Amino acid sequence: MTPPSPGGVVAVVVADLPEPDVWAPLLGVPMAARTVDGLLRSGVVGQVVLLVRPDVAERARLVCAGLPVVVHCGPRRDAAALAGGADCVLLHDGTRPLTPPALVADVARAAAGQRVVVPVVALSDTVKQVDEHDLVVGSPDRSRLCVVQTPQAFPPDLVEAVLAGDVVPEQAWTRVGEPAVTVPGHVLAFPVRSSWDRELAELLAAGADR
Repeated sequence: MTPPSPGGVVAVVVADLPEPDVWAPLLGVPMAARTVDGLLRSGVVGQVVLLVRPDVAERARLVCAGLPVVVHCGPRRDAAALAGGADCVLLHDGTRPLTPPALVADVARAAAGQRVVVPVVALSDTVKQVDEHDLVVGSPDRSRLCVVQTPQAFPPDLVEAVLAGDVVPEQAWTRVGEPAVTVPGHVLAFPVRSSWDRELAELLAAGADR
């Protein structure tokens, strides 16, 4: 495997966790494959580095055959070298198959002038603060709260820190010790991690595929 050509945007997709199964079909297409497709359709991603478990590496190569995708089944940290020639690296969660290509492009464009960029959506649920006795004591101001999504943008020199350990993609920005600039996220960029999530994703994907 060789690093990408100098310049451009490389996306690293985290699809190496045992749960949920990102290779389960979503309307007949593996969820991870839909995730990769959305990145490539953004028009800004030149190459995808797909992090997978060794037991699904061959399947991933077959699914991604002919695409600018490098399948990596070794330690996450070693994958940093595969993205080292890029101007910008997008770290994306393989469980977000409906992420709009336009959101990917928005994050990449914002990264042109910033070190770390993350997409966020407003927190819509009502949350409560509890004390040490688990008693409700107040309601935080939701106007300053948000939900962080992926893809998240980083410069190449931060990728090794981002990929160290088993960091959850949504929390990758916390590993680099630098401020994260936000851009508006999208409701379709939600993670598919439960049976209910999958049912919702299939309904939405069916509408989008028509």
